[in-house]
Amino acid sequence: MKKIEGVNWQKVAAIAEDRCPFDAFDFAASGFAIFKETAPQFLVDESGELKWDSDDEPIDSWDHLLRRSYAQLRNNIAHGNKARLPSAFTYERTGKFLEAGTKLIDFIAAGLFDHPNWELPIEFR
Repeated sequence: MKKIEGVNWQKVAAIAEDRCPFDAFDFAASGFAIFKETAPQFLVDESGELKWDSDDEPIDSWDHLLRRSYAQLRNNIAHGNKARLPSAFTYERTGKFLEAGTKLIDFIAAGLFDHPNWELPIEFR
């Protein structure tokens, strides 16, 4: 058996595009539309200057959505606001990200790879 470490989002995006073309996908019903529609948030650094928490490019492909959504999920939830920068999104948005992240993982595991039990390791032979 082979163990996969890390994710090649381009390959996952190609599978998603093949099964569910991005331009025709119903994001409103997906449960993870927040990752497509949420603009990057401004943060304030120690000097009072504004900076982005991610790129400011529109989400127009599965590849961009998958790469940015997992980065947002990881950065905003797993890492938290360690610098204690004033950022309103850390309150209400965290719960929305958690729910949307679970829906996106379900979509990938069950919808793309027909493996609904994503909590367990997926083995490829």
